[in-house]
Amino acid sequence: MSRPFKREVLDEHGAVSAADRREVAVDLRDDWPAALLDAGFDPTTPTVWSAEGLLPYLPGTAQDSLFARIEKLSAPGSGLALDILNRDIDLDQLAEFQAEHMSNTPMAIIDLRELFYTDERTEPETWFASHGWTANSLTVLDLSIRYHRPLPPIPEPFQQMLLSSRFVTVAKPHTAPTV
Repeated sequence: MSRPFKREVLDEHGAVSAADRREVAVDLRDDWPAALLDAGFDPTTPTVWSAEGLLPYLPGTAQDSLFARIEKLSAPGSGLALDILNRDIDLDQLAEFQAEHMSNTPMAIIDLRELFYTDERTEPETWFASHGWTANSLTVLDLSIRYHRPLPPIPEPFQQMLLSSRFVTVAKPHTAPTV
């Protein structure tokens, strides 16, 4: 069995986590909260979650289930980082570009129209705000400006998808809001 990619990169660079980082291999369709708890996860300790590159591959109901599980396992002071693709992307236009310009690449075997879920779903900022978390959102362009990193040329069909994508961070307050 090969080592997980993140572990390999951390080891190659001699990086040592300042946090209690534990790898738990589990399918998100299974009872991953139980697997975390069995591995020693402490839901009373603030946690930082990452769902980067995940949500477009989940139907809306699975996204909400993921959020509910994270919310239930998160102590006050916890946070989550994730990215969102625009649901209105023109997948047919992407598939046409792929057929014309990527036919000799490994991407040729992937049908982009079947890859992403574009169903109705609650925006993460709205979902978490309704559960008392605070949210911040930035587009790819916002981030490139913030960090003085110009964007590379983006082929036309991908511009809409990438430029309308957002990076979202949410935080669970350290104390419960007073009503």
